Amino acid sequence: MNLRMLLCAVSCSLLILSGCDSKIAGKSDGTDAAATSQDQASQAGDEAAAAGEAAVELTLADWPAIEKEIAAAGKPVVVDIWSTACAPCMQEFHGLVELHDAHGEKVRCISVCIDYIGIKSKPPENYSDAVTAFLKSQKAATTNFLSTTADSDIYETLELDSIPAVFIYAADGTLTKRFVDAGDDAGFTYAKDVRPFVEQMLASE
Repeated sequence: MNLRMLLCAVSCSLLILSGCDSKIAGKSDGTDAAATSQDQASQAGDEAAAAGEAAVELTLADWPAIEKEIAAAGKPVVVDIWSTACAPCMQEFHGLVELHDAHGEKVRCISVCIDYIGIKSKPPENYSDAVTAFLKSQKAATTNFLSTTADSDIYETLELDSIPAVFIYAADGTLTKRFVDAGDDAGFTYAKDVRPFVEQMLASE
């Protein structure tokens, strides 16, 4: 009688332990699955955010280096010269982005920020964060430069009276048109002036 009771007790204990192990295993599997799902979602979000940031890039370069980029494009180039200190520049900047979105395969769109004014205590790098923030707000997946050539030298080299200024180059690197916010072109816009000129140029190729 005592042996039967002992065997019964052992059997019951084994059944209970087996049941508990199943529940624990099931709970562990569910938790692991949820954790894996959360990790995957987090990773996907990080990758999406990283992709969004990678679409907007800013390169520091002097004007001669930028000229080489223009000459090597192998297709028409639209260069927008602007500054975060220039309200009209920032108001019209979306026009360059829209031009890139519409014709980016046929036209190289380049933005050149001339915020750097040549003061040694404020090197070009000091302006990077503000310029990048604006470019990201515009979703500017264009080619973006922050000039390391002082703005006064840019004005002199390009014979500029004012900005915004948009220079349009043919595929062979020849300057074909200048829009400068002064004289006859004062108040020019992408919608009214720049884009029609570029699209007419593309149509005639």
